[in-house]
Amino acid sequence: MTFTYAIIRSLRGALTVLVLLTLVFVILRLSGDPLDAMLGDEAEPELVAYYTALYGLDRPIWEQYLRYFGGLMQGDFGFSYRDGRDALEVVLERVPATLQLGLTAIAFGVFLSIPLGILGALYRDSPLDRCTMAFAVFGFSLPNFFLGILLILLFTMTLQILPSSGTGSWKHMVMPVITLGTSSAGSIARFARSSMLEVLPKPYMITAAAKGITRLRRITWHALPNAAIPLVTILGFRIGDIIAGAVVVEAVFAWPGVGRLLVSSVSSRDLAIVQTIVILVTLTMVLTNLLVDLAYGWIDPRLRTERKGK
Repeated sequence: MTFTYAIIRSLRGALTVLVLLTLVFVILRLSGDPLDAMLGDEAEPELVAYYTALYGLDRPIWEQYLRYFGGLMQGDFGFSYRDGRDALEVVLERVPATLQLGLTAIAFGVFLSIPLGILGALYRDSPLDRCTMAFAVFGFSLPNFFLGILLILLFTMTLQILPSSGTGSWKHMVMPVITLGTSSAGSIARFARSSMLEVLPKPYMITAAAKGITRLRRITWHALPNAAIPLVTILGFRIGDIIAGAVVVEAVFAWPGVGRLLVSSVSSRDLAIVQTIVILVTLTMVLTNLLVDLAYGWIDPRLRTERKGK
C-alpha cells in the first residue's frame, strides 16, 4: 500500500465519521427532547427551563452542532445527562468488557469455522460437506437474540449449569461467546469453503501434488495463503463490528459492555453517550478496513504491484 493510497483512505474514513456523526446528531435532536426522559413529565417548568439553558438545548440545532464539533476538536465529547460524568470516560469504562467478549467470540468462530470450511471443500458433496453448509446457514441466519434465549432456556433454566447474566467467571462467558461466535463462524465457514473450492483445482496445486508434497503441506502452504483474501475481508468486518454486533447479545445476557450502554443510553436519550459510541464504532470500522487493505498487500504481493502501477 502506497503512502498516497493510505492518506486517501484515511481522508475517506474521516469524512465517513463526520457524515455519520452529523446524521446521528441531527436525528437525535429531532426525535424528541432529552429532558423529558431525564426530568419526567411532571417536572416544574422553571426546572425544565433551567436545564434547557444549561445544556444549550434552547439554541438552534446548527449552533448546538458547531459547539459540539468545536468541543470534539479539543477532545471534549460532552457529558452524560444521566450521571454528569464525561461521556468518553463513561464509554471507555465499558470497552474492556466488550473487547473481552467480542475478541473471544471471534477467536471461537475462527478456530471452529476455518477447519470446517476446509474440510467441506476437501470432501465436497459428502455428508461432512452438507453438515458444514447446514451449520453455516444455521449460524448466519439465526438471530442472536433467539439463539441466546435458547441457550438460557437450556443451560440455565433446564440444566442449571451456567449463569444467565453478568460477569465474574468463565462460566458467564460461555453462552455470550457461543451466541456471538456462532454468527461469525457461519459466515467465515461459508467463505472458507468457497475460497478453497476455487483454489484446489489451480495448476500450482496439481503441480504440488505431482511433486509428492503431502496433503497437509499443500493445504497450509499453498492453498490457504491463496484463499486468504476473502477470509481476511470477512474477518475484518467481524472485528470492526465487535461493538455494534454485541449490542443484542450484551442486552440478552446483561453483559456490562458498550452495546448494553448504547441500549440504555438510547432509551434514556443520553445524547453525548450515544454520539460518543457512534464515533467509536465508526472509527473501529474505518481503522479495521484500513488494516485489511494493508493485509491484502502483505498476503498477496501482486496487489501491491497493481496499486503501484495505477
